[in-house]
Amino acid sequence: MKNMSPEQFEEIVSLKKASLDKVLDRLAEFADCRSLRDYLDSHEDSFIHKALPSLLDRMITQSGLTKAALSRRSATSEVYLHQILSGRRNPSRDRLLCFCLAMEAPFSEVQVLLAAAAYAELYISRRRDVILAYCLLHRKTVDETNEMLDDLGEGLLI
Repeated sequence: MKNMSPEQFEEIVSLKKASLDKVLDRLAEFADCRSLRDYLDSHEDSFIHKALPSLLDRMITQSGLTKAALSRRSATSEVYLHQILSGRRNPSRDRLLCFCLAMEAPFSEVQVLLAAAAYAELYISRRRDVILAYCLLHRKTVDETNEMLDDLGEGLLI
């Protein structure tokens, strides 16, 4: 990633370390739990089906975009967006990336959102993910990102 600054690279490395630490902490907590039911009950709000809609809604609010504007910028129907936010539909990884591009979300929040949806985070060891990370860090639109993906021989987001 020639155009990635050392600070941006360090941010990615730092996020990966923090993510691993979080997993290890959760595993230790799980190992100490005496009852699976108690563990499940106490962590119900952190499971994917509950966490994703509220996290995405919070990100939309922080972006300052209306849901209608986000729908337009991400080439997503408003109905589908509302179904995602209500927990009735699960978006694809690429659709979440479209939302993040449209919101100009910070890279760290993109990684959190992908993880909350049980999708792979963006990895610099994957060519397509490098392109996507570049577009996110350089605040490219969905159309600009698709153009870049196409020019570089990778699959489009939508």
